[in-house]
Amino acid sequence: MSERIPDENAQILWNDNEAGKITDICVVDYSDEELQGRLAGTFSNSNGADTAGWLSDQYPIANPAGLFADLAFRFGFESPAVAKECLREFAQIESADWARKMLAAIETLD
Repeated sequence: MSERIPDENAQILWNDNEAGKITDICVVDYSDEELQGRLAGTFSNSNGADTAGWLSDQYPIANPAGLFADLAFRFGFESPAVAKECLREFAQIESADWARKMLAAIETLD
């Protein structure tokens, strides 16, 4: 895996279906303007570095672990494959050791 994305730059982008289930997700470095430009219009939802209060104690989902929990338990995933991809994407974030451990555990079951 390449360099980890610093928490303060992590931007989480996702699409969902009519039932609200997550269908596609991408975690990018918000400081990469070229990548942001390429993805503009591709995802209908976002949270992270461009969101007021990100990484503050003001909101329980204003951090990678909190946002993952919100996406997983409030919205859910369209399929197990999308859930696994979500973990893979979050695992790119510096502080997301929890996602890397979960992903490693799941991959041993495959």
